[in-house]
Amino acid sequence: MDIDTIFEEWTLGDQQTSELQPLCDAKLRDALYCLIPNNPSPIHRKLILELLSEEVIYRRGLWERTINNDDYYENIYLCVFLLTRLEKVEDVFHIWQVKHLNMDVGSIIDVYFLVGGGIDATLAYLTADKSEVADKIIQYILDASITQADVEGWIDGQIEYHDRISA
Repeated sequence: MDIDTIFEEWTLGDQQTSELQPLCDAKLRDALYCLIPNNPSPIHRKLILELLSEEVIYRRGLWERTINNDDYYENIYLCVFLLTRLEKVEDVFHIWQVKHLNMDVGSIIDVYFLVGGGIDATLAYLTADKSEVADKIIQYILDASITQADVEGWIDGQIEYHDRISA
């Protein structure tokens, strides 16, 4: 199956996850990232979340030295960035979990990744959640003292860093 067909299955298909092409191959995931625009559509969310799950497994394997091929170690950052770009405040919990995967990942996944849905909207969502984790994330965001303009500048920098064309 070619990469375009796999992408179409994940983004446009009505199939269940178990019927779709597995994403455990890092090289396959790398190719899929090239097909997802920097400003992904909500139809990409399911795929991005599945990719993120696989990137977590891959990075855990690198950390624990059960995986030796680190050619794709940066893909977790691109994947989290794409999730951030969907601007869904509820994804803050997924991103927070990834941030705490290990020291390497946590040092790169900073506050900007958490507020893709907007600083105020994210804080309101977390305040309504009332969980202990939400409180920790709120404090982390507030301690960063960032503005929405800072977030927008960061997004532009990430697009340039990943050398991708914004849709």
